[in-house]
Amino acid sequence: MLGGLFRIIVLFIVFYIIYSLVVNAFRIYRKIRRDQAEFRKGERKQKEGDKVIELDKDQYKVE
Repeated sequence: MLGGLFRIIVLFIVFYIIYSLVVNAFRIYRKIRRDQAEFRKGERKQKEGDKVIELDKDQYKVE
């Protein structure tokens, strides 16, 4: 009786640890994908717009 209860508790703990690892791995994967998408989006905006470099107080150079 006591051995069976102990076995159930240990199995529950093992399954909880495995579940937590899988959920955290999925969250990390989604965060990496989101960060990459935002980075690519920022690159596109940077390529589309004109770059302005401030030379002096009232002079600007557009490349």
